[in-house]
Amino acid sequence: MAVPQPGIFAQGTRSHYQLELDVRPGVGSDEVVAALRGLRGPAVTAGGANLVVALGADLARRLALPGGVPDALTAFAAIEGLDGKAAPSTQHDLWIWIHGTGEDVALDTARQAQAALGDVAAVAVDQPCFVYKDSRDLTGFVDGTANPRVDEAPEVACVPDGEVGRVVPSCSPSGGSTTSRRSRPCRWRTRSGCSAVPRSTASSSTMT
Repeated sequence: MAVPQPGIFAQGTRSHYQLELDVRPGVGSDEVVAALRGLRGPAVTAGGANLVVALGADLARRLALPGGVPDALTAFAAIEGLDGKAAPSTQHDLWIWIHGTGEDVALDTARQAQAALGDVAAVAVDQPCFVYKDSRDLTGFVDGTANPRVDEAPEVACVPDGEVGRVVPSCSPSGGSTTSRRSRPCRWRTRSGCSAVPRSTASSSTMT
């Protein structure tokens, strides 16, 4: 039975950390999988952190069994908008989302993840985040008001049983879902409602 990563649906955490990494040249697929399997959240019963791992489209196909990745999963393509506005593409191989009970726990978990993956992947984005007020962005807009209820979220977010989407069977028994992660000069929004002030980036990933 496919089980999604619980951190995808966990709510109420206000301290977040985002990492994006690129696999180092010459590193084999087995080495990447072994490093990913070594990732761990804090071994505590309270006051811990959730750790969610997502793969970019190219790495997902590299690690998956044949036919294991949806055709619709592609690297994020840059978008040219009106009045010179644009969403540039800065696709990376791995996205790690950490969210927990405090900035210290999130930071420690991020450092442990970097250490676990350091031999196989280089950090491209290292970004602490936070929840602003009641999940507002910095313009005052409340995000997530149309999200499904907690009991409905897995059905909406996860690839249904029997459909293509289980990405790395040797790494995790979980079912897959996809995500687009964007940062803007003024704010960073995720479905968790965290904000930050990083450089502009955009990427798409699959969560295993």
